[in-house]
Amino acid sequence: MLENIKITANNINTTNNNLNRPKMPERSENLSPFDILDPNIVNKSLKQEGASFNNQGNIAYNPNSIFVKFLQSLDLAPTLIENMRKILLSKQFINSNIKNNPLLKLFFEEFVKDISMDNEKMLDFIKFQHNNYTKFSGEFFDFIRDALKANPNDDFKNLVGSFMKSYDCFLSTDETTKALANILNQISINMPDFLKDTFEAMTKKLLVDNPESSADINLNLLKNEIVPYLGKYISKTNDFGIIRDYISVLIHNIVRLEKGLKDNFSNNVDNLFNYIKYSFNLSEKDISDLRYALINNFRGHSNIKNNSLDFMFKLIDSGIKDSNNYINKTTFESIEESLLVCNNVQIPLIHIFLPVNYNGVFMFSELWINKEIFDDKVNDENGKENEKENSETFKIFLTFDIDNIGYFETIIFSKNNKISLDIFVPNALKSLTNKIKDDITNIVKKNNLNVSNIYVNECTKQRKFNEVFSTKFIKERGINVIA
Repeated sequence: MLENIKITANNINTTNNNLNRPKMPERSENLSPFDILDPNIVNKSLKQEGASFNNQGNIAYNPNSIFVKFLQSLDLAPTLIENMRKILLSKQFINSNIKNNPLLKLFFEEFVKDISMDNEKMLDFIKFQHNNYTKFSGEFFDFIRDALKANPNDDFKNLVGSFMKSYDCFLSTDETTKALANILNQISINMPDFLKDTFEAMTKKLLVDNPESSADINLNLLKNEIVPYLGKYISKTNDFGIIRDYISVLIHNIVRLEKGLKDNFSNNVDNLFNYIKYSFNLSEKDISDLRYALINNFRGHSNIKNNSLDFMFKLIDSGIKDSNNYINKTTFESIEESLLVCNNVQIPLIHIFLPVNYNGVFMFSELWINKEIFDDKVNDENGKENEKENSETFKIFLTFDIDNIGYFETIIFSKNNKISLDIFVPNALKSLTNKIKDDITNIVKKNNLNVSNIYVNECTKQRKFNEVFSTKFIKERGINVIA
């Protein structure tokens, strides 16, 4: 449908075209709810200062930078495969910890039953994670990406940015309201006893049962009653402890709730579509098709469901709440931390995991995927340069742990149907490296791919993704989020 819409950006320097362009909304001044950000937490620019450089990526480290602290935390963070190995492959852990808890046993049995997969189901499971890796996927957002390439001016980028923020917040109203209720509860717990009754009387007015329809009421309560009360509390008590930290997070979620209001979302949608219509000379039918694509995107997001992941997350949540079993609690907390780190906004990689029971054999696998598009110059028969062609390059770090066999690692480079593989096998298979190499070569050729290199060696060390994708790469491609 949308592939038939031709994107042709108008010349913004032409006077007539400028007359047809919709008026851009005035940019409001950004106001900080509390203090101005400390400039010390911002990454310093690179300078030749010898010892301040990191050997891996020549990065000047600022010890006060949030991004630098995140990079350092990667080395300490638990790996997902390490803890999922206990749940899927360790019979001692399963019998001693999971099966002794009736609730954990129920979720575990349902989880194991649902991850019984053949080749087709495994592929569907991987596709499900890839297709739903971000909210900004689908036909509509593919069109927006193409439109940005055709018309990369600041006005359009600002409109798209505002739309994406409101789209994200609109879809997250339920989660934002729950987060607000939890933060208010934590503030109440840490507040002096003589102030709790007054504060709790206000927080009880927050409506959490129907968050989307109650967003306006909740926002009015927060902005006109709760926030002023907390402001007076801070000014009178000079409390710079944990309550002030919770207030900072509270303000963040209030902003998200406001950006996700239906009226704000609707205004951002109208501004974006008006700009697209006049700047790309689209017909009413084209705009109508775009609107339907956005609606289908929204419906698709609302209907997202995967039983295997649902049971896995219920198992993790129940394990964390199992305060009577320290081993369960710490193991599932480590899994939760690993999942959060893997999907951190500062990591410029796609992360996919696959827990599977394949014909009675349990396995857990992780994929880290980086995709880059380059403009390659193509020469004709006379050696002259012709138009550039897009060249897709993939680097994939694949790990999998198979019950009773061991741990494997593979690094895959792929460009224009040519691939190279570095394969690391467990000690039990090191005598079969030549056979493994020949079998993989035949499999690759059957899929119409050309092999440039295949190396098969023994795996002597389990590596993390940040050892394969360097710190410099993460630094260059990641998003440096300032406090």
